[in-house]
Amino acid sequence: PGADLLTIDASGNDPSPQIDNSTGTRVFHVNDGRARTVLDVTIAGMSLTGGDVGGPFAENEGGAVRSVGESLTLDAVAIYDNAVGYRGGGVSATGTLTILNSQIFDNVARVAEGGGIYAVGTTVIETSSVHENSAVGSGGGLWTSGNTAVVNSTVSGNRSGQQGGGIYSRAVFTLKQSTVSGNSSQSGGGLWARGTQELRHST
Repeated sequence: PGADLLTIDASGNDPSPQIDNSTGTRVFHVNDGRARTVLDVTIAGMSLTGGDVGGPFAENEGGAVRSVGESLTLDAVAIYDNAVGYRGGGVSATGTLTILNSQIFDNVARVAEGGGIYAVGTTVIETSSVHENSAVGSGGGLWTSGNTAVVNSTVSGNRSGQQGGGIYSRAVFTLKQSTVSGNSSQSGGGLWARGTQELRHST
């Protein structure tokens, strides 16, 4: 199983799919509606594309996937060519986010942070690639405010209009056996971090 076996394309819901203008929908919205319960949700073995969500409000985060307060795992997933009018061009997650064996690329946050991923909570990215995403705000590839580990992964070719072309971190950040390269921004092209950092065996 893998991302090449099934593609869900949200552009069929968009009257102008060739233009990123907030007239479409996202692919998945993960939220049980109960603040005191946490769902364990896994999305695996598929590609998610064509999301185009608009408006500068929290409910308009996450071009392909928005997870609210849950424990979300993305395994063997490709998330590409999605756009959002606020944060998280590819993925927005408040809660726990785990990304395994996946690719997050060519997503756009048109107004704010997290071109590829916007994460508030514990985040793990392992054996994955986050590349060629862009954000007008900070965190072209990844914006995170929770404890985060990037392991055996690549963050490359991302762009942001503010801090952290590749990665913007506001908490404990760990980078192991990974490559951060070719990212660009006004400050901290590869990594902009304001919390504790652990960088091991990485370039």
